[in-house]
Amino acid sequence: MKILVLEDDQFVQRVLISYLKEKGHQVSLFSSFKELRNNKESFDLAFIDLDLEENLIGLKALELIVARAKYKVVFSGHDEFEIIAKAYELGADDFITKPFDRVSISSLLKRASILINGSRSSYILKDFKTTDESLMAQIMELETYISSKSPILLLGPTGVGKTTLAEVIHKNSDLSGKFVHVNCSEFSEQLLESEIFGHVKGAFTGADQDKVGKLKLADNGTLFLDELSSMPEYLQNKLLKAIEKKSFYPVGSDREVKSDFRVISATCDPLDELIEKGSFRSDLYYRLSGYTFVVPALVNRKSDVDYFIHDELAKSKRKIHLKEDAYEELLNYSWPGNIRELVHVMEKILHMNKGVISKEDLHLEREVQKEKIDLHSKIDQLNVPPQFLDYAKENGLRDLVEKIEEFVLYHSFKYNDEKVRRTADELGLSTNSFYKIMKRVKQSLEDK
Repeated sequence: MKILVLEDDQFVQRVLISYLKEKGHQVSLFSSFKELRNNKESFDLAFIDLDLEENLIGLKALELIVARAKYKVVFSGHDEFEIIAKAYELGADDFITKPFDRVSISSLLKRASILINGSRSSYILKDFKTTDESLMAQIMELETYISSKSPILLLGPTGVGKTTLAEVIHKNSDLSGKFVHVNCSEFSEQLLESEIFGHVKGAFTGADQDKVGKLKLADNGTLFLDELSSMPEYLQNKLLKAIEKKSFYPVGSDREVKSDFRVISATCDPLDELIEKGSFRSDLYYRLSGYTFVVPALVNRKSDVDYFIHDELAKSKRKIHLKEDAYEELLNYSWPGNIRELVHVMEKILHMNKGVISKEDLHLEREVQKEKIDLHSKIDQLNVPPQFLDYAKENGLRDLVEKIEEFVLYHSFKYNDEKVRRTADELGLSTNSFYKIMKRVKQSLEDK
């Protein structure tokens, strides 16, 4: 990259320029506002010291360079809310405080390169944001599969961005059709079959008109099967045949429907374990896993935590300042809900009635985790209802545990408006475990 550095401190000049050149960048140094004013060059990236020569003259320099640099970074010993807000208003893309280190500069360079580089790979990375070098390398490899109709299987925990990645793959493919999303966990077995394959009028109770299935809607496009592991086995077999033949029969119809679609599927559950248990077909797995892409959890992508914090701050019209202790708390948090949780937390922060946020203002899940640990350490003090003990003695502990699972799952499911994914996430269950317990619930209700 062609980089401008506007800085009059000789020590900062040496440290910053040495690091930038070490990374292979072309650097132009300016030590005064006058020097910059006399220069008309354009740059990929500009580093601007706000405290150059006199207090905050760097803001004038920012106004001067904003149209001549693709990515503008300001740095200062000041961290007041008003200064940060003003810099962003004038067109800054990033704001870092002195003193800074190599880690923060490295993260910043990655963020800038994603937006500056205009290749298709960078376009993908612009939509699917990451600064993690390992993940970026995987995405570059994934690009070789994008233009084909080969199936792609996306694996990774909830909230890492599998749906976003699927949309980006479709967007960058040569397919002329639609991106059609089906969340397999949101429908009952019968409704899921109708959702995917469609149905004809009168196929079942309530089918008062024909319905075009998502397979047909995805003709010449992409069918994205989210939460794949929750698909019932008989539907897995029907889907396998549809993928192989590029044709299928809607529910209640004897007329074959043709559709040339590409399949991208995603799950947070371990399919190899489900195959061993017999709840997922190995032949369907091999058909869908033409290319398998694993999106790692955010806790294993520390540079991305930093990236998303800055990205959410930069996108917001309201500018706030995170104090160092608050920033460190966010950076070192485990983010069990991954990107989805981080974005939600940042939204709450940006809506606080404060311009400067400290650690005490954050209410992360660590407090809940601590309560769980304390509860576990005092388990001998819990008051277990006598009838629980009597039931366990008569029917066995395993049976008691199963009854408690059924009770909790059933009432949580009702409380969450019968949303499978929301209930499973809340209870820390895989989709497969959810359906196993729910099957017992239905059996218990039928036996009554």
